[in-house]
Amino acid sequence: MKRRGAKREDGPERGERLQKLIAATGLASRREAERLIQAGRVSVDGRAVTELGTRVDPRRAEIAVDGKPLVTRVARRELMLYKPRGMLATLTDPQGGRPALGALLREQAPGAARLLPVGRLDFQAEGLLVLSSDGELARRLGRPDCGVPSTYQVRVQGQPSPATLQGLVRGVELEDGHAAVIESEVLKKNPSSTWLTLTLLDTRPRILPRLFERLGHTLLRSLRVSYGGLELGRLRERETRALTAEEAATLRGWGLDAPGDEG
Repeated sequence: MKRRGAKREDGPERGERLQKLIAATGLASRREAERLIQAGRVSVDGRAVTELGTRVDPRRAEIAVDGKPLVTRVARRELMLYKPRGMLATLTDPQGGRPALGALLREQAPGAARLLPVGRLDFQAEGLLVLSSDGELARRLGRPDCGVPSTYQVRVQGQPSPATLQGLVRGVELEDGHAAVIESEVLKKNPSSTWLTLTLLDTRPRILPRLFERLGHTLLRSLRVSYGGLELGRLRERETRALTAEEAATLRGWGLDAPGDEG
């Protein structure tokens, strides 16, 4: 039988370590998952896998533990949310007092309060935020070097010059290192402000306000309209909707590509 989803670490296909996929469901810790694999209790596409170096694409492979399909143990769930401005992109405020996602999710979607935010979105930023039941996916895409592109529509004070817009792409040095966008475009000029669209890979805290401040402009508003190819579309503030199967596959594909612990 051909093993469609499994592969070795040095194979050409994408994939995730099998023990990580098991641990992400909450069935076992990663070390416990390794022991399950070594004991021959895990199968991929009907064939037992005992080698810890095996990588698997969960979108194509049928993974089972003790003969029971892994996907039936914890049903994956992903939502898209329009996060309002002035709200933490976390379920609770560790300091207390600031609005956070937990209460909003309890209002919008039953059971959604148990989902985890995927990627960063600043307190004063608004727009597209993805949430998932997959803790490993959320952890991987929460890393600063995850490489997922985000596109924002931003309003800045004044009218940035062509040299300033070029500086956005060339980048500037901030207190925690170099910062730049990968694309910038003017959308609309007003007498006292300018609307731009920007795409960047950087997820450090307050990266856009700090970048514009360094270039001599105050960021007045930032709206994320796209994340990893997923589009905010017509979603309104505070609204949620489930990801389509295609969108969920796109999101998980970014998770497979993102850097992760190799242990």
